[in-house]
Amino acid sequence: MIVETGGTLITNSLRIDGYYFNEDHYNSVISEWASLLEAKAEEHSI
Repeated sequence: MIVETGGTLITNSLRIDGYYFNEDHYNSVISEWASLLEAKAEEHSI
């Protein structure tokens, strides 16, 4: 939907299905994703 409306997709969507069943794992996944998003945003001057 981002591309269809003229935007630029800079990273994949965050998927956290089953978060409450494995919070420690998903907290790590969220941190990694946020770091990647920040780096990609800086590359694209967002």
